[in-house]
Amino acid sequence: MIHENILQRQPAHAIDQLGSVLLDKKEKQSYFFSKKIMHTCMLDALFLPRINYQTSLLNSIKAAHKAKNISANFVYKGKSYTSLNDSSISKQLDKTLHSEMDEYLAELKRENKAEVTKVSNYLTSVLSRATTQKELDILIPEMLLKKIKEFKFYALTHLCYPDQDMDDSEKNLNAFIEKNHSSILLIKKILTENLFYTS
Repeated sequence: MIHENILQRQPAHAIDQLGSVLLDKKEKQSYFFSKKIMHTCMLDALFLPRINYQTSLLNSIKAAHKAKNISANFVYKGKSYTSLNDSSISKQLDKTLHSEMDEYLAELKRENKAEVTKVSNYLTSVLSRATTQKELDILIPEMLLKKIKEFKFYALTHLCYPDQDMDDSEKNLNAFIEKNHSSILLIKKILTENLFYTS
C-alpha cells in the first residue's frame, strides 16, 4: 500500500503541530523544517484521501467478518488479513463479503508507485527552485496550493519564500512549467480523483 511503501514518515497532522511549535518558539530550525513540512503535507493532501478510503473499506470488511465469525481475522485468496489486537485464528472470508473484498483489491491495484515518485520529485524541484511566494503560487497547481494553505505550518513559508517580487523571470518559470507539464497534469488528475474518495 502507498502509506507502507512510499509515505514512511510522520503523518501531516503531527508535522503540522511541529510547525506550530516552531512558529510559536521562532526556532532557527524553522527555515529548514518549513520546506520539509510543506513537501510532506502536499504529498498527504494528494494521497491520504485514497489511503483513508482503502483503510475504511478493509475495516468495514473486517467488522462484517467479525460479526459472523467472532474474529476479524480472515484469509482470502491465500492471503491472511489480521488485526494487531486480535490473535485469534484466521478463517476463510465469508462468501457474502467476497464482492466487497474484490472491490478493495481492485482499489489497491489502482496504486501507481511511479506516480507517487513523479509527483514527489516535481514538488521537491519546485520547493528548491522557488525563492518567493509569488513563484510558489505559479509553480504549484492552484487546487493543491489551496489545500496546503489550510495547514497551520503555512505561516512558516514566508521564511523560505518571502512575499516580494519574483527573482526569476516569468519566461523562465513558464519554461519550467512546460518542461514539467505531465507532472502538473498528474497532480490535477489525482486531486480530481480525490473528490470520489472524499464525497
